[in-house]
Amino acid sequence: MIKSSAVVQAFPPQSHKPIVYPAAVVAASQQKDAAKAFLDFLGTESAGQVFEKYGVDVLAE
Repeated sequence: MIKSSAVVQAFPPQSHKPIVYPAAVVAASQQKDAAKAFLDFLGTESAGQVFEKYGVDVLAE
């Protein structure tokens, strides 16, 4: 497991389109309820605080 990392280059936000990480429940999933619960969690304020803590901007839907 990686314990630390370093930023070696940062680009201004206006120099590129926002990077979006899509998430979805896969149709063939054998655990659709768990996948849906995880997706619901990703939209919570608690999850947003974790993302922001690690430098990930949370975009509005």
